[in-house]
Amino acid sequence: MKKIVALCGCIAVVLLLGFADGTMQKKKVAVGGRQMQEGKIASDSDNNGSVRPAAAAPDTSDSKKSAEVSSNEMQNLDGEDDGRDIRVLIKTAGFAGEYHKEITISSDAGFSISGESGTRQAVEGEKEVFTVQSGAFGGDNVLYLESGNGQFEVYGLQRARSSETYEGMLEIHRAEKGLLLINVLPLERYLCGVVPSEMPSSYPAEALKAQAVCARTYARKRMQEESASAFYADVDDSVSYQVYNNQDHSEATDAAVAATAGMVLADEDGLIDALYYSTSCGLDLHMDLSAETVFAAFLQTDQVKAYEAQEPWYRWQTNLSLDSFSGVSALTVQERQQSGAAEQLSVTYENGESDVVEGEYDIRQFLAGAAGTVTLQDGEMLTEMELLPSAFFILQPQYEEGVLAGYHILGGGYGHGNGMSQNGAKHMAGEGLSYQEILHNYYGNAELICAE
Repeated sequence: MKKIVALCGCIAVVLLLGFADGTMQKKKVAVGGRQMQEGKIASDSDNNGSVRPAAAAPDTSDSKKSAEVSSNEMQNLDGEDDGRDIRVLIKTAGFAGEYHKEITISSDAGFSISGESGTRQAVEGEKEVFTVQSGAFGGDNVLYLESGNGQFEVYGLQRARSSETYEGMLEIHRAEKGLLLINVLPLERYLCGVVPSEMPSSYPAEALKAQAVCARTYARKRMQEESASAFYADVDDSVSYQVYNNQDHSEATDAAVAATAGMVLADEDGLIDALYYSTSCGLDLHMDLSAETVFAAFLQTDQVKAYEAQEPWYRWQTNLSLDSFSGVSALTVQERQQSGAAEQLSVTYENGESDVVEGEYDIRQFLAGAAGTVTLQDGEMLTEMELLPSAFFILQPQYEEGVLAGYHILGGGYGHGNGMSQNGAKHMAGEGLSYQEILHNYYGNAELICAE
């Protein structure tokens, strides 16, 4: 690995990461938010998310390039978002939607409320309630809230935190559908709310640093793309992008953000889409697993050397009855990604017609509705899952009196399978690997640079 020492406001180590990975598929949800139902993360930004690796197989083409970024490209990496605050849409209770019927806010230091109709001061510690009928709105339908101590309490959002506190400034936009709440704050402070919400603070420091770099890269890329501009934002706080402020900040995660300040992943085209997810099924970056027989053999082999081999989600299984599908006579995985994830599912009906479900997310959603209890390799059983844990599965036909009755589904991993496996990062860090080495393993076609 080639190391270059560069000055970027402070001295930072810049690593040229060798090209090892293939392209990363964009997901219906980019990254995943943390689900603690199993006592471990299950992030599926599927996000995104909100919310991810040894996930993609290598690019075997002849066009492999060193991912060096010129100094001019590095300086212009951020485009218009360079140096500006990030704008985060705060979704409604339980992340259910974008438009609030009402918003209740307080601040121990008090706060100013400014708009086209003027400015007034909210009393310290007292709650202010905003609705679409609030007289504070002017003709531009926007209110700007600034607190003396930069801290707001927002009520009724039903996050996992004991206190729904936000730093920076708040904006409230009035629209026909309701109120939009935007949190405006420095990117690095935003990341302090993302990292503990996407990875447990108890994970090793180097894994947390790798997560911080991924989250920063992902956020900066979304800022460039203006993907949430319809809501006057860059991202929202759910798994559709990256989960933000769902868990309390910690010294460990704040330290990870500070230790990697400004560091992002880029290739010759600029910032990469630094996706991540919970748990890999032991994928080998150098294997092409797109053939059904090859993937089936891989999944049924005891991958004891895989970093996540002891994780409960590493292998899972469930049963699916054809009686749960109206008129369906057979299911077949028609196409797989190079990584082995199911990409096309053929559905054959009793009348002879057929259909195709496309995309790993839609396949997981389609099958989950008919699947029974999902049993993890540690024996834990989960019911009523909205998605199959992953699209890394095989269908094993089950017959009754010689007639196909359903399938035993054997699967592995949790999440979309693109980018960094968070539990893989945890175990790599536990074995002494640095965050640079972890990132190199998962994003080998990218260079770690300082974008500030």
